[in-house]
Amino acid sequence: MSDQLSASDAGVEVGPVSLAAGIPAVGDRVISWYDDAPVEYGGGDGGPWTTLSFALLANGLPVRKCEPERVAPAGVPIPERDARVSVVKRTRAEMPYGESGVWQLTLPGDGVSTWHRTKRDATATGLRRLAILDWHRVRSEAENVSAEAVADGS
Repeated sequence: MSDQLSASDAGVEVGPVSLAAGIPAVGDRVISWYDDAPVEYGGGDGGPWTTLSFALLANGLPVRKCEPERVAPAGVPIPERDARVSVVKRTRAEMPYGESGVWQLTLPGDGVSTWHRTKRDATATGLRRLAILDWHRVRSEAENVSAEAVADGS
């Protein structure tokens, strides 16, 4: 299997990815579903909640606790553009109460839209989330191929 993360739906190659890394471990520097900048992974609590902790006297990164499917190693490249990111401006009447802006981000297969203050913010968030989803998809495919090779005796 290649070490390229391929966004085949958009026909875009987004760069090399370390597949040997596996799921990020507690303490690893990661990109997350929720944060614009890299954070330290704090593990999953097993519940639906996510938390972000700051060490006030330390110079370290904030610690994000969330499910492992929502993080990828910080070295995973984020593409500059991808046709799968859909950002649409909606009216204020369509915007759910409490959301920050009228730009609606929708990702393929996600089913949940998020709302953002600017189109640039929505696009950047969508590209980062697709990089995370693609990294997990490629990692999962690589694990399946290696498991099949072991089962075949290769």
